[in-house]
Amino acid sequence: MLTPLLLLLATLTCNAGNNLTRAEAEARAATLWASHCAEVAADTVAPLPAPAPFDSVNPCVWHLPDSLEADADMLFALACEGSRPDSGRPLYIYLHGSGPRDAEWSTGRILTSRWAAETGPSAWFVPRIPREGEYYRWWQRAKLWAWERLLRRALASDEFDPARIYLLGISEGGYGSQRLASFYADYLAAAGPMAGGEPLVNNPTDNLRNTPFSLLTGSEDRMFCRNILTARAAEELDSLSALWPGDYIHRVELQQGRGHGIDYSPTAPWLSRHSRRRSPRHITWEDFGLDGCRRRAFANIEPLERPDSIDRIRYDLRIDSLTNALTLTVDAVTYTPTEKDPVWGIALRNERTLRPIDSGSVRIYLDDTMLDLDCPISVSINGRQFPPIRAVRSEATLRRAIDLWADPLRLYPASLTLRW
Repeated sequence: MLTPLLLLLATLTCNAGNNLTRAEAEARAATLWASHCAEVAADTVAPLPAPAPFDSVNPCVWHLPDSLEADADMLFALACEGSRPDSGRPLYIYLHGSGPRDAEWSTGRILTSRWAAETGPSAWFVPRIPREGEYYRWWQRAKLWAWERLLRRALASDEFDPARIYLLGISEGGYGSQRLASFYADYLAAAGPMAGGEPLVNNPTDNLRNTPFSLLTGSEDRMFCRNILTARAAEELDSLSALWPGDYIHRVELQQGRGHGIDYSPTAPWLSRHSRRRSPRHITWEDFGLDGCRRRAFANIEPLERPDSIDRIRYDLRIDSLTNALTLTVDAVTYTPTEKDPVWGIALRNERTLRPIDSGSVRIYLDDTMLDLDCPISVSINGRQFPPIRAVRSEATLRRAIDLWADPLRLYPASLTLRW
């Protein structure tokens, strides 16, 4: 029986028969990506039309799977402002509030047309919630299906800039965009909830490393403790930013004297200043679920084991190009409420406990901008140092990366399968 160390080494060297050079891997990545884009273009499920000017755009509809939500038709407008830049249009995804959906959707189309005039050439995906009542949540599983279809299509299209996808919303759309910002942080250039304020257990701030985040709420918006929870988010992100300068860019503010209705105009221009950070050197991911769904992989991390006894796992990966080293810590996460609002019963503060996970397996994806893939790589897991190992560039890894992320900015040619 292999020891954990030998098992690690055996797993890391299993693809040695498909060893590509850097140039070969880059050429193969281009070919595979072109094939993927052609496949997406030929797919007839949930097509994405070309964006049209706000004053002439025609609504479209996606029917969401009945197995996820019955009778769920998501109307949307895909509007644009200005001419398409050579790099593609920035794509903004706007989520409306929880009033009567037709009125909310109409208001959203008016607001986004104003914001587009300020942000310049851009595209705006403005959906209407498919159903009201208990399904009026933007983070439920049928809507997750829609967001992943949207990302898949947008990233495979030259119409959009893959480094400039933004998410924003108001009220219920603020709650939705706050949760989704942590869930899909690795796809976003920035996120901007407004008039929201979620308990941070629903929006793990660790995941916002590398993803600029704006949250604006009225100081007098007391319903569901929105003002208090926004202040908690500010405290947490201020602390993380001080600890990790440059990693947690944020603007979380209470607009003084305002209630639920605030000045929305500062959000879109702030978001527009940011682009997605490609191949970051420090990734933190708290793997949490939304409506029973989980990400298959995040950033460049693919969990290979998820023990049923552990609800949340936190991965912290540091990539040091100077020493050609990976340092990974993997912890189980638990939350214990320490302060609750007496009216709503909402947990205002939680004590978070991290417990190192003694054994597991994960796959880390790499490209040549992150580490020297032609030299041995040092690996440390939960404080345990392993002998230097070599990564292997392979077509199989490129295909797997496309399958996991469908993202032109993550065409990883190499991976390390780590077991400890």
